[in-house]
Amino acid sequence: MDPIKHKNFITFEGGEGAGKTTQIKNLADFFISLGKEVIITREPGGTPVAEMLRDIIVKNHKQNISPKTELAIIISARLNHLENLIIPALEQGKIVLSDRYIDSTYVYQGICQGLGIDYINELHSKILEDKFILPNKTFYIDIDVETGLSRSSGGDKGEDRFESKGIQFHQKIRDGFLKISKNDDRIITVNSSQEIEKVKQNILEHAKDLV
Repeated sequence: MDPIKHKNFITFEGGEGAGKTTQIKNLADFFISLGKEVIITREPGGTPVAEMLRDIIVKNHKQNISPKTELAIIISARLNHLENLIIPALEQGKIVLSDRYIDSTYVYQGICQGLGIDYINELHSKILEDKFILPNKTFYIDIDVETGLSRSSGGDKGEDRFESKGIQFHQKIRDGFLKISKNDDRIITVNSSQEIEKVKQNILEHAKDLV
């Protein structure tokens, strides 16, 4: 059975330094101004257990983590996140905005690390079962790699495991996002090279159709 899309679930994707955090807050403020209750969360993470698993994935512990191990950790974190935060919030009628979700997994582990999107979907179907839901809309914030890496502050928090992989890896990430966004009308690509206010207005124009 294919996963269902939930109308109040919206995700943001993008490479390092794309500006997702700023635009998520802007969209949250928009929904709040309409009287909606909004939850902002992130992946990996969002719950105490998932945040502990996040540290393994995003911090550079100088340990060898294979792509399959990485994927297993991410799916475990996602299951806990869905069970304990996302699904309960949606059932209460709240809007959930997540900084990263399944599309990051498709790109980082599926495309860039060679595990394949079909393999990822198969594991989600078996492990998450009916808890595997899709967002109604996903905003992919696109930015050129060099600009994004120069903006990124992940290293300040020690979350530099992916940033340290080099520019070729990050170009592959961008190419992966652009590829999947062309093949899925759920994903809206937003050009982040514009002024921040223009990026905001672009997203809000699409968001008006979601309320």
